[in-house]
Amino acid sequence: LKEKILGTNAHLVVLKFGTDFVKADEYAGKVRAVKGVKGASPFILNEGMISSETNLSGVLIKGIRTGTAGAATEIATYVEAGILEALDDPSKVPLRRATTVDDEGKKLPEPKIPGILIGKELQKSLKVLPGDVINIFSPMGELGPTGPIPKTRHFKVIGTFYSGMYEYD
Repeated sequence: LKEKILGTNAHLVVLKFGTDFVKADEYAGKVRAVKGVKGASPFILNEGMISSETNLSGVLIKGIRTGTAGAATEIATYVEAGILEALDDPSKVPLRRATTVDDEGKKLPEPKIPGILIGKELQKSLKVLPGDVINIFSPMGELGPTGPIPKTRHFKVIGTFYSGMYEYD
């Protein structure tokens, strides 16, 4: 249990509340310089909603830097389907339900959609596979005339992970 919890989260987390952590890399460098620290990786954490064509779920969204995440967590060892590196280049995972040719038979370019890695339990709930597109809604949107307007963005599922802990998966 301890290994599973510490495998998906770092042993120590340095937080800054707010939306503008412009010095994240500077602080990560300072943390890496501390004797005994194996790695540090900036990340963002926010609550949101995620939807597929068949379901909707509340989620905790954690944005990581793939280049440094492996030093601070063991997420790469939990990847079951897809490849973690596709987060940096989502075109490595083809879209599953996209029109690839136009009316004249010419190949269409794949739309630029960022990649996302989701837990196996969430994948089951949303009924998606690598290459499917999901939507994420964040409450951290702009203020409109009738109140806050949530942000929404499409993501391509590039893979799934399984830590063995339902809360994370």
